[in-house]
Amino acid sequence: MNNKGVSGSLLAVGLVVLAVAALLVLSALSPPAVPFNPESAAPDGYKALALLLKSEGVSVDPVTAEQATATTATAQPGLVLFIPAPQFTSAAQLESFEAAASAGATVVFGEPRTEPSGMAALSTVDSQYLASTPADPVPPGFCNIAALQGLGPIDAAFAVPIQAGESEPGESCYGLQGDQFLIRQQAVGTGKIITLASPYLWVNARLQPDKESGGLPLDNAATALRLLLQNSQVTTSSQQPQRLVMVSAQPSDGVAANGTQTPIQLLPTGVKLFLIQLAAAFCLFAWWKGRRLGKPISETTPVEIAGSELVVAVGDLLRRKGNPERAAKSLRRETCRVLCSRLGLPPDVPKSVLALRLAQLTSRDQQEILTAIQDGPVTNADALVRLARTLNDIRQEALHVPTH
Repeated sequence: MNNKGVSGSLLAVGLVVLAVAALLVLSALSPPAVPFNPESAAPDGYKALALLLKSEGVSVDPVTAEQATATTATAQPGLVLFIPAPQFTSAAQLESFEAAASAGATVVFGEPRTEPSGMAALSTVDSQYLASTPADPVPPGFCNIAALQGLGPIDAAFAVPIQAGESEPGESCYGLQGDQFLIRQQAVGTGKIITLASPYLWVNARLQPDKESGGLPLDNAATALRLLLQNSQVTTSSQQPQRLVMVSAQPSDGVAANGTQTPIQLLPTGVKLFLIQLAAAFCLFAWWKGRRLGKPISETTPVEIAGSELVVAVGDLLRRKGNPERAAKSLRRETCRVLCSRLGLPPDVPKSVLALRLAQLTSRDQQEILTAIQDGPVTNADALVRLARTLNDIRQEALHVPTH
């Protein structure tokens, strides 16, 4: 390839590297996607639920945990607090949410609360898997929540039922034998606390599972509307509309995220694309460098050495090293290999069979041949020279006698 072609190739590689670097920088600057966002139309977003609530006159406000804590100071009937990921809130914030329920607000937790430990884990689900997984209908079972009477099954494909004993007793629905997917408890005051088995019960993708295959919607959306609306129909004296405050699923101050995902899952999408492009560029470069242009160039072959001379030369070299036993073994092995190839015998044929075949082709005695090719003691240089000559003679006779 000429200099012009090399320069063009280097320029192309440089442009690819710059494009990949720019993509990496832009992906690093973009904020990571947060699940359970009421403004997100992604499979794990809550935009569909937010639109349904807004159609009923509810104001949906996405806030951080710190902002929600400030809201609880003026909590009153008509306020609904939805915390999809309570593990990302601190102990003080949980207490403020419960205090808001005592003041008359409705507090909804996306999953059972646990004792805050300073480290929180949020196990997210891949968007494609979330949208393509078939529904897992769960019937109401024994349901003593009046607002949910008459509803049908809900989809609980990504929910684990709340075990008996994980929460305080209260009204429940959807489940059997104490394991429920939805629990509603009366707060100390006039409000209520609702606990879901999983925040994925109300995400966009699970309000109508199997949508691509014509699946019918279950009653996940209906349960959300009845629970979030029927407990909050009381409005203030100024007739302000009902307000739903949704807490972002991000760690608040004092709470660190402890991811339960694999390192590949934790990588941003831009980094994954960069790695894929880097691998593709490497494969393309390897193919380009590895291809052959034109016909192979013929090269001058080295001078061929007669087999007998090579055997003698190897034996003499080993003899000079002072190890006749090793030299004899090498001579016998090489001689047997050449003879087996000449006679059409397998390389691992027994020495007795090879000796019989050689005796039939030559004038030598079978026992004499067997003694020469079979491993035996060679103690000095003279014995090694005699063995080399014998093997060379046997080889010459066998190679110059027709095999058919």
